[in-house]
Amino acid sequence: GMNMYLSQTKDPFIYLTPYNEEVDNIQAKLNRNSWTDIQQLASKSGLYREDEIIGPRTPSVPDSLFTKSRSMMRQIQKGKCIACTHELFRRLCLIKSFWTLLEGKGYTLIVDEELPLTRDYQFSRCTFRDMKFYLMRPFEGEEPIVSVEEDGLLNWNSKARDAGNGAFHRLKKDIRSNCLCLEGGRVKWRIPLQNFAVFSKVYLMTYRFEGSIFHRRWESVMGADSIRYCHFEDNNIVEGKWQIPQERVDNLRRRLKIAGPSAYPSDVGKAGHYSYSMEWYKSATRADFESLVKKMQYFIKYGAAGKRLDRKKILWTTFKAYREIIEELDVGNDSFRPKRGDVETFIPLNMRASNSYLERNVVFYLVDRYVGLNEPGVDRNKLSLDELLQ
Repeated sequence: GMNMYLSQTKDPFIYLTPYNEEVDNIQAKLNRNSWTDIQQLASKSGLYREDEIIGPRTPSVPDSLFTKSRSMMRQIQKGKCIACTHELFRRLCLIKSFWTLLEGKGYTLIVDEELPLTRDYQFSRCTFRDMKFYLMRPFEGEEPIVSVEEDGLLNWNSKARDAGNGAFHRLKKDIRSNCLCLEGGRVKWRIPLQNFAVFSKVYLMTYRFEGSIFHRRWESVMGADSIRYCHFEDNNIVEGKWQIPQERVDNLRRRLKIAGPSAYPSDVGKAGHYSYSMEWYKSATRADFESLVKKMQYFIKYGAAGKRLDRKKILWTTFKAYREIIEELDVGNDSFRPKRGDVETFIPLNMRASNSYLERNVVFYLVDRYVGLNEPGVDRNKLSLDELLQ
């Protein structure tokens, strides 16, 4: 449906996706949509291969002279349609001229999968402690240089006692981008949703929007009236929420088997911690990891119906820092990972929007997610479920 929309729309758009390969796919579609009738006919007849570049090739230019950010800004200036990753868009959001450039251009923003709105801020030449001590404390009756607004946004107040040089120069510049905030006692970079008003429309393609952090923040910044729900019917965008047919729900319930603690000889847990949360992993002993691996090996051997499972049809994930520990312990005939030369089974915990694993039918999700703890009004159970389903 979205491919049809992209081929028919006359308005310029920016398409955001989590993966570089999807950017390439969208750009290839855009190239084919711009072909002449003769080129389209030749493509259908087989004279042009789909992977063949039509027109002059882009000359190779050093990244230092022609970065992705600068390239995208040039394309926006020309009013071109653009596909880019979430990460590149995040970097551009820090540049004030990016938003100025978009004003009046009538761009539509299309976001594939929910856009991560915050990320930990990396201090340069100073620390969080320095900022609190030198910039956030009142001094000689004056207001602090850095203050925190009601929504957590950091604000730089320029005064005669302006410390925005030297070690704090980079920090001052970043705070003035209106993208730094204080959340849960940590400084984070935040996408400025208020700037999205420069887009004529914003489409977020996801299967669960209500109850998400993106939903809550968008509603608080742009207002509840700015949200409309739509879905595709016969390649057309139709107003209203899409409802999954009940027969499909029943079919999924019949086919889905969830193995909880009762599926294993014993359960794993430590007093004072949620099992498989980040806190659990941080305090886990080698014996805890061995017990966790034995659980998975037990399930490989006996499966959900007493049959040995096919290793090639398995996916597993955990926090990146603990992958190697688990792999080191996963040895023997009942290993849940394939032998050398077989398919890869591990996927990153934050993977989104991939169709590369359609043949897999078992997931070892070795994580208990506790997200949104600093987000009032967000249903934590729904957030954790959304992460698991993704």
